[in-house]
Amino acid sequence: MSVGEHDRENLDVFCRFLSVAPFTFTAGSARLESPPKPDASCDRDGRVWYFELVRPVDPRIAEYTSNVKRAAKRSPEGMAPGDAITPILGAGYSNAIRKKAAKTYAVGTAPLDLLIWLDRRADFFAGGTWQYVQSDVRQAIQSHRGRWHTVWVFDPQNSTILLSERCA
Repeated sequence: MSVGEHDRENLDVFCRFLSVAPFTFTAGSARLESPPKPDASCDRDGRVWYFELVRPVDPRIAEYTSNVKRAAKRSPEGMAPGDAITPILGAGYSNAIRKKAAKTYAVGTAPLDLLIWLDRRADFFAGGTWQYVQSDVRQAIQSHRGRWHTVWVFDPQNSTILLSERCA
């Protein structure tokens, strides 16, 4: 995925999240940011509010999916065989939370939220495992309490917020 595609996808997901978010923000204020700032921001409660976006992708699943897609593109039939793979439940979520908690962002005193969004194209297990890993995800979030104002888990395919965990 090119940088332009990645940015468009992030903005699309962010705007879809804002369309169902349980808070008021200034219409038309959703924008992408550049490092060292988080991925996106909007104007909320009279100030800039930052959001770091991340997909909870199990790295093994992402690599497997990528390899099968590349092989399918090379195949005259447009498909390729793949080995069976078993996900490690919650691996994508815990990896995403840990990696984002370790990052430093230039936000000053502005609030920062973490928006975890499900991307079934990269990890087709992410949505189906949510019901089984919710408590582990909450525990991972709590181990980084104070890092973000709120952590959200968002399913853009169904326009549903699966979790809103206040951490501030």
